[in-house]
Amino acid sequence: MTDVAAVLKEAAEVFQQRNEIYKDAYLVVGKVTAALFPEGVTLITEEDHNRWHLLELIIVKLTRYAANWDSGHPDSMDDLMVYGAMIQALDIAKREEEELR
Repeated sequence: MTDVAAVLKEAAEVFQQRNEIYKDAYLVVGKVTAALFPEGVTLITEEDHNRWHLLELIIVKLTRYAANWDSGHPDSMDDLMVYGAMIQALDIAKREEEELR
């Protein structure tokens, strides 16, 4: 049986290692989102939630990049490009579906 305390200790170590790189970038996400959507945002459909999820991932990658401004953070930029393409594909599919109506 896996030792729960050992799993938690390892997870804490991973958090500390990542936090040295990303700093507290996760605390900036809410500020960025609030600035982008000062009147809030309504999510109703599965599609809404999928698009929101991808947008949040993009914001996370931007905050991680900003936290590493001096050295850059290539992994975040790679991920950001992929998430951007994914959300664009969802937007294209939505427009095409609307055109068929």
